[in-house]
Amino acid sequence: MDRRKVLSLIGGSSIASLSGCNTVRGVVRSGPPYFEEVTIDGPDEVAVGEEFELTVSAKNTGGRTGDFTTTLTVGEGALAVDTSVSIEDVEITETGETTVGPIRVDRTGEYVFRITDYDARQTVRVTTREQTVGEAFTTRDGLSISIEDLVVSGPYTTSDDVFSPRDGNSFLFAEVEVSNDSSEERSIPSTAVFNLRSDGREIDTVDVALPRSTGRPYDDVSNTIPAGITRSGWIPFEVPRDATSVEIGWRNSGDTVDVVWRPERDLSGRLSSVPSFEVKQFIATQTVERYEPAPVSLTVTNSGSESGTFYGLVTAGGEDFFDDSNSREITVDVPGEGEATTDLEITHPDQLATAESFTVALSGMASAEESVEILIPTREVGKRYRTPTGLEIGVLDVQLVDTIKTESAWGDGFTEVSREADERFLALRVTSRNDSDIDLPLASASNFQPAGIESGITVPGVFESWGEEISGDVSGNQYVATGSFSPGTERTGWIVWTVPSDYQPSEIRWERGLNRTSSEKSDLAARWTV
Repeated sequence: MDRRKVLSLIGGSSIASLSGCNTVRGVVRSGPPYFEEVTIDGPDEVAVGEEFELTVSAKNTGGRTGDFTTTLTVGEGALAVDTSVSIEDVEITETGETTVGPIRVDRTGEYVFRITDYDARQTVRVTTREQTVGEAFTTRDGLSISIEDLVVSGPYTTSDDVFSPRDGNSFLFAEVEVSNDSSEERSIPSTAVFNLRSDGREIDTVDVALPRSTGRPYDDVSNTIPAGITRSGWIPFEVPRDATSVEIGWRNSGDTVDVVWRPERDLSGRLSSVPSFEVKQFIATQTVERYEPAPVSLTVTNSGSESGTFYGLVTAGGEDFFDDSNSREITVDVPGEGEATTDLEITHPDQLATAESFTVALSGMASAEESVEILIPTREVGKRYRTPTGLEIGVLDVQLVDTIKTESAWGDGFTEVSREADERFLALRVTSRNDSDIDLPLASASNFQPAGIESGITVPGVFESWGEEISGDVSGNQYVATGSFSPGTERTGWIVWTVPSDYQPSEIRWERGLNRTSSEKSDLAARWTV
């Protein structure tokens, strides 16, 4: 500590530390004044900021009345501070005394006041000042500091986030108020000089946004404060729920706490009573059809005696992809020392439609996650599948036939479609309908494919946009659906493949991609079992 800091810690004449006093004794002699039995008396212990006085006394053992002058010193070496002391008109054989002070020290420690020439000393121990929350401590330079309030909280929400203390902890928010009662601008103590002690353990601040119930953070208070102005802000801490004592400390300089504020009422019961949430059960269905909502059930327990609201966010996503648009905000009112359950549904995002599975993740006041397998939509022939966009698709009939005739492009009758002797025709009657309220493209004929068939469509042919008739063993319109269609529009018709004569259909696939022989999920949008 430099000498200027030592000077700033004392008021009046000097500083002190330890206890007791020393006296130099002598006998009366002739000649000029001569002083012995010099003593320094004062308190052994004072609190930070408490004013005190020292009494210096000296006995005149010389032959004439005279003045006693000396130097009172506190500190060592370059940090020593000297004060002149004088006792006037001390008569022969009499002891004179004078008072030095008032003195105040704003930092804890042991301060030795000494008169070196006479080997007299007094040690004053300056201890931590104890305040009650709401009481102000004013420094020597006129800065009034107080802890105005302590607020205990469990998990809470802000306008855009959720904050939860670590397991076994509660939040504690301390409101610091600083007033400049001097006539000059002063520096404001930083957040770093405040700490919290709980059951003898020092606890640092935590980096969280403040709840709506408090004001602005103390960190947001400016570094300086004009004369006559008061500023305040809140400092957040985390405290064990089973803590039996709490105090907020302020360090003037150095590592020791100089002033502490304790609550007027014990906070231990409050720390343990605020809500503390834990996820007892988070269950999502194991499998779900593509684009179908996945049922999710959440059970939350509250170990605090006070009821509270659990806030969370359930999101559907993958290993490297989560989309807030597929998130569900949830609130669960949980009674004190009880539990509550809520059920919801969530759908995976479009970007994961072709994935094997997706993750349902819970975040907020607690976290958990479950994996859900994505199943390809499967229907029986004769049933329909509706996509999330409102496109309704169905495979209505599947037939193996020997004769297929197509209408001539010139309108002069039907022509039989050729095939090899070891081949037959596979005819599918499919339908597609726009069941939405906007224009949609219907399912294209090229996106239907029987499982195990590598060849392309035999009929429709090059004139499929005409919607030609077919006849033979099956008859009706060919299936044609190109372009976008207005709401309510439906197209139904036949699609024909040439297949080996021993082929037996087992599955009809509707595929988004062009790789009709692929078995990958990325190409398969729905299927119908035969």
